[in-house]
Amino acid sequence: MRNAGIRTGAQYLEGLRDDREIWTRGARVQDVTAEPGMAGGAASLAGFLDRQYEPAYRDIVTYEDGQGIRCAVSHLVPKSKDDVVRRGRAFYEWAT
Repeated sequence: MRNAGIRTGAQYLEGLRDDREIWTRGARVQDVTAEPGMAGGAASLAGFLDRQYEPAYRDIVTYEDGQGIRCAVSHLVPKSKDDVVRRGRAFYEWAT
């Protein structure tokens, strides 16, 4: 299976609008992107995914695989100390 690479925030939110079965307070959630208590978290993550495309963050939180596809550094399998440090920098950006 070929890696699809990073997504925009809008693509992420659209991906959440599917037939997954999510329940809260005894009721099935129709759209997690609009559900009170869930929408804010989804929007926050979508905002970060959009940051992957910003020049100031792009090379910190993403990398280009051997096929020219931009991927999240969280998917980078560390093979050196530098890779571990790079992942740490990316995770720091996620946390701030």
